[in-house]
Amino acid sequence: MATGQAPSNPVPARRTYQPVEHPVVVIGPQYLAQYPVELAVSTNDFKVADIKGTLIFQGERERLSVHHRCFFKSHKRHGIC
Repeated sequence: MATGQAPSNPVPARRTYQPVEHPVVVIGPQYLAQYPVELAVSTNDFKVADIKGTLIFQGERERLSVHHRCFFKSHKRHGIC
């Protein structure tokens, strides 16, 4: 690399995905996306976010539970199950 030049950072090519013929609905059709979405699950606070950090779902534990159940809510705090 010559002096005074910035290092080259190639931009990755965008992938194109074919639409899914029969999407599998796990939670509800309102949560379907027309493109692949990477999600990350945090075990400490039961949050599910996309790779940009946008909150998608959040889990809440029952306060007095013998079975340590967790209920997931949407980012608008509505129950999803």
